[in-house]
Amino acid sequence: GDGCRRGMGQPSRCPGRTLLRWAASRGIVLHPDLDYLASVEGDAGRGVRATADVEEEELLCLIPLEACPGHELWVEGSDGDGLPAFVRSLVGNRVLGCALLLLHERGLRGLSRYAAYIETLPDAFANLPFF
Repeated sequence: GDGCRRGMGQPSRCPGRTLLRWAASRGIVLHPDLDYLASVEGDAGRGVRATADVEEEELLCLIPLEACPGHELWVEGSDGDGLPAFVRSLVGNRVLGCALLLLHERGLRGLSRYAAYIETLPDAFANLPFF
C-alpha cells in the first residue's frame, strides 16, 4: 500500500507518497497508525487500513475546509478566482457545483493546486460521493 506504480522499463511513480506530502502541506492531519493508501477490492480501489489498534473516538483524519476542492462554494463572500462564484450562480453549492470545479481542476493537470489528490482518483467512479 505505498501508492507506487511500477511499469516495465519505466521509473516508479508514487502518487500516494506525493499525496501524503501534499496533504501535510495543506494542514491535513492523518492518524499515524492508519494506511490511507490501502487498496481495497471492488470498483472503488481505495480504502483505509489500521496498522495498529486505534482507540474508540480517536481522531483519524482532520481536513481543513480550505484543502477541499470546491471549498469556495461553501464560504460566504469567497470568490476565489471568480470561477467558484460563476459556478455557484449557475448551479449552486451542491454536488454538481463541486463536480464542475473538480473537473476544472482535473483539466489543469499538473498546474492544479489539487494535482496530487486528483492524480489518485480513478478514471471512472462507481458512485458519485466517492470524491
